[in-house]
Amino acid sequence: PQSPTTRHPGFPRDAGRIATAQNRLAVTLEDESTLRGDPLSAAFTLVPSGPPPHEAPHFCRRLMQADPAASIRSTLDLGMQQEVERGIEAHLQRSREQGIANTCAILVHAPSREVLAYVGSADYSDRDILGMVDGLRAQRSPGSAVKPFIYGMALDQGLIHPRSLLMDGPMVFHDYNPENFEGEFMGPIHADEALARSRNIPAVALSNRLGNGGLYQFLKRGGVDLSKPPGYYGLSLALGGFGISPVQMAGLYAGLADDGLPRPLVFSNAPPKAVGAPLLSPQARFLVLEMLRGGGDLGVEFGFARTDPAVAWKTGTSHGFRDAWAVGVRGDYVLVVWLGNFNGRGNNALVARRCAAPLMFDLLARLHLPDKLIVPPDGVRHVDLCAASGDLPGPWCAQTTSGWFIPGVSPISFCQLHREILVDATTNKRVAHDDGRPGLRREVHEFWSPDLLELFRKAGLPRRAPPDPENGTDALAGLDHGNAPKILSPLDGRLYQIGGDSRESEIQLKAGAASGVQKLYWFCGEAFLGACVPEVPLAWKPSAGTYTLRVLDDHGRSSEIAVRVAGN
Repeated sequence: PQSPTTRHPGFPRDAGRIATAQNRLAVTLEDESTLRGDPLSAAFTLVPSGPPPHEAPHFCRRLMQADPAASIRSTLDLGMQQEVERGIEAHLQRSREQGIANTCAILVHAPSREVLAYVGSADYSDRDILGMVDGLRAQRSPGSAVKPFIYGMALDQGLIHPRSLLMDGPMVFHDYNPENFEGEFMGPIHADEALARSRNIPAVALSNRLGNGGLYQFLKRGGVDLSKPPGYYGLSLALGGFGISPVQMAGLYAGLADDGLPRPLVFSNAPPKAVGAPLLSPQARFLVLEMLRGGGDLGVEFGFARTDPAVAWKTGTSHGFRDAWAVGVRGDYVLVVWLGNFNGRGNNALVARRCAAPLMFDLLARLHLPDKLIVPPDGVRHVDLCAASGDLPGPWCAQTTSGWFIPGVSPISFCQLHREILVDATTNKRVAHDDGRPGLRREVHEFWSPDLLELFRKAGLPRRAPPDPENGTDALAGLDHGNAPKILSPLDGRLYQIGGDSRESEIQLKAGAASGVQKLYWFCGEAFLGACVPEVPLAWKPSAGTYTLRVLDDHGRSSEIAVRVAGN
């Protein structure tokens, strides 16, 4: 090498001298060569005019690792990629003071499953944040980001419709005692609001009722790597008690936004893989997205104002504040954003609604993605509903709202919550019928079941109870024609595992009772187990075996189930 101190290839100031020397050598070789001259040789230089291209490094490494010898035509949109990178850089400049220094994001066109933007870390070259690691391939806890799929399965299995009332109160599922993120309860809450507000208890309760393998089989069919058997995860799956990569999350939401098929994401011109049956019906997918669009007003409540009513979105915060997720669906596009530390260190600032959701909405605003007309699929119906009960309004329902349901699938009936009664003006007691006495007046009251009344009380929202019947017994006067109690725990046909200590050997007996019921009586076969008020479960300590459980209310109505119990 000649003049190594003035022709250093790593210093831009030496580029001109290197180019001159190269040109002299090229001319000399051309004069001495017997080959035909190259007309471009005069402009030839080994020194690039700028830095070498290094776009989407994580994406390129992924494709090269898949097939390093192939000629690859990728699906990446360079303009969208750069816009996402700029948005992430701007967001982290504001959040670094909170200790949030890393994020990743993926943008997918749902109908084709093509990946349009792929940012594996905030800065590929930053060793302090382990920037070379591809965070989009890492298995992380999704927190509440999987709840929409629980609601989708519940819609398909006829457990709920969007305005069904769910219970958000203290619940125990054998030995699992979940809590809400805020540590408080909202009492009875409609399903769409429970999903939009990401309430934990309703989601776990719904997951516990799912059939056909529940959330575990849904995730397995959707391509999520669950290496352990279902019993290992239990109901914690509903709250993100497993690992999923942002790429896999984007695949699940792409199916929700498109055809429901578990198709893998497309990164290049490689042929697509075979797929199975849809994970959710068109009706359930439509209703879930409608429910997720209902949270647009939560932005201001959680400290940010930029939301888009056309976006169906969900967040997720993992246990220990290690992962903050936000997923947005706008038209045919799905954007998944993750914030956290690649070393798994927790940070109390990693609350998804406060850090991931603002970034997600900012990126969508930068991308200017096209919207599309929302067309309800065949098989859903839009009707007026009682605003309180979520059922079809009866003659005494003063406030109504509108909502969707799936005819023939969704559990819907006429409202039994609001009823007109006769009240004696002198005694303020409820009477069975108009017997001609003076001073009778007609009033409309809400008849909540005892367990729901207890939830309202615990949530600080007590409800006014109807007047007591004048004869003291609703059943004798024929005032209430409620349904038989419904056994909520244990579940019919399920196998329950009991342990060695006293707590693990208990199964909670709980039933939903009609309004006016004050006592429930439990039987195992013909043996009496005990009595309890409807809002408090009864503890049962069985041995291994197969049992028929029956519950009887103080109006004489009963129901029964069969359960199996296995010991360790």
